[in-house]
This record gives sequence, C-alpha cells and structure tokens, in this order.
Amino acid sequence: MNGEEYLSEVYRIIRENFRSSDPSGGMAVASAAYLVKHVLGHDQTVFGFEKFKDVLQVLEKRELLQTGSDSKSAFAVWLTEKAAASAQPIAQSIARFRPLRNQVWFAFVSATPAGGRFLNRKTGEVRIGVTDHPADDDWVEITPIDSSAEREIALRFLKERGIEDQDIITCVSSERWYVEFPKALARNNPTLARDWKRERSQQVIEKVNAWCERHDVNKRLVFDEVPTSPSKGAVRNFESPEKQLRQLLLAVVHRMPTDELLRLHLPAYQVVAVLRPELLG
Repeated sequence: MNGEEYLSEVYRIIRENFRSSDPSGGMAVASAAYLVKHVLGHDQTVFGFEKFKDVLQVLEKRELLQTGSDSKSAFAVWLTEKAAASAQPIAQSIARFRPLRNQVWFAFVSATPAGGRFLNRKTGEVRIGVTDHPADDDWVEITPIDSSAEREIALRFLKERGIEDQDIITCVSSERWYVEFPKALARNNPTLARDWKRERSQQVIEKVNAWCERHDVNKRLVFDEVPTSPSKGAVRNFESPEKQLRQLLLAVVHRMPTDELLRLHLPAYQVVAVLRPELLG
C-alpha cells in the first residue's frame, strides 16, 4: 500500500463508518483515528504522516472532508457534499500508482548483488545474481536503472521545490542515498518524504513499463495484485521490510542448485527441528 492508497482507505473507512454523537453532526477525530488503525492494522506514520491530523488535512484540501471543533470543543471531522462525486477519481489515481512486485523493484533499482538479472516472461519469476544467461528464450535480461540518473531526479526534485538545505543535498551523494535522502526529507517535512517516494516510484514504474514494451513482457507480471478494498472491520496485512527481505532471500535459495545448498551454514537448531524434532522436547 502506498501513500495514495492509504489516503483512499482512510477516506473510505470514515465515509462508510461515519457516526456522529455530537449535535454539530461531526465525528470525533480520536474515534476516526482509532477506527482507521484498527481496520488497517497500522497508523499514519508508516506513510510519512506525523499525525492523523495531517492525513485529514490532505483530504480536506481535496474537499472530501471538513475538520474543526464540535460543540464540545473537541477536534472533529465532517463529510462534504463533494465526497461521493470524488470517490471515482481517487480510485483512478490509485490505479496509476499500482506498486511493482518487491522482487521486480529490487532487480531494477538495487546495485547489488553483482551478476545478471532476468525475468521469465511466462511465469514472472525473477532471478538475481545470475552468472550465465538462462538457456530458455523466455528469460529476459533486466538492466538496472542507473543510480546516477536517479540521483539527478532527486536533485531536480529539491530544485523544483526550492530546497537548499545542504544536509539534504549531501545525502543524495551518499552511498546509501536511497535510505538517507528520504530520511532527511522526513526530518524536514514528512510531506516532502511522501512526495519523493511517490515521485521515485512513478519514475521507476515508467522505466519498467518501457522495458516491458520493448521486450514483449506482460505488465501484469511486474505489478502487485490490484489491491481490493477490505470489508468493514477487516484488518489488512502490511508487509514489513523484514518480511520483504525474507521473501527475497527465500527466492534466492529457491533457485540455488543442491550442491550450493549443501555448502550453506545452517543453524544446528533448525536442522534438528526438521530432522529430529523429538530431540527438542
């Protein structure tokens, strides 16, 4: 889920569960925040918003919600007349920012590991760190996006917004710029960090789309499944960076031949747990 999807889900949850217990007709923001966190399973900080109030301000600028004080001077939210008419454009916006599969993103933007990168145009399987080109013609080579080109996009991003903070500019030249740069932006302004992530995602997606067209690869193979709206009360799973890394490592192990697997150093506990679990009590 990206930032735009999160905004859409917040709006949907509030709209579908809107309840007012105040004469002003407003819904307490505290109640709305609790409801959104309960349904989605995580709060706004995952998407670069410091406070839930910041999320509501974005939706208010889009004229989907209105915020203010209710009759008890508590911070509250109201739906607007434009809300229903704006639902369809938001859904269309989400479709444009449909995220790439984790393995595809990694193959196109990561400088490591060394070796070839390939995607199977029939199955969508991704192989990274390959020493030889697969014999099957269905494997298409992936050329990683030049890091210097991405850094230039980052510098242009700063210039267009009139940002001259040298600490932020210096991060673009660091070895781990893709981590340090968004962190520096978030320290300055969470909205900037969110806008940069969206900008970078869009740039990468455009390059991947062009690659698919050049190599006759079905674009459905490179994108995540279209997100579906959960039912009321449903909790959506959010993949943490640790889970994403685990998936990548499992993909690497899956493609290793048996002789290489036998050379891996495995924790003794895990070996015993599979071969003789009764020994562990």
